Amino acid sequence: LLPVPAMEVEMTSAEREDDGVTSKAGNSTDLIDPKRPGFIQCYDPSTKQYLGEVVAMTKKDVHQLCEKAAAAQVEWSKTTFAQRRQVL
Repeated sequence: LLPVPAMEVEMTSAEREDDGVTSKAGNSTDLIDPKRPGFIQCYDPSTKQYLGEVVAMTKKDVHQLCEKAAAAQVEWSKTTFAQRRQVL
């Protein structure tokens, strides 16, 4: 592997300073809500804004979905650019 080249990053003063966003007292950002078993709560880590929830999956569930995605990629790779453009 080749080393990653160093980069200079310039930030504006607004990016360097605290944006003042804080979580409200009592506003939990726990991923597990006892009132919603089987779901994972999702939050924006920078603002702690609630984004929604997703179904909690088992290792087996994830493996099956990965197999399904791999099979779909085989079919997708056979499509033309024009066909892909219509879908996207």
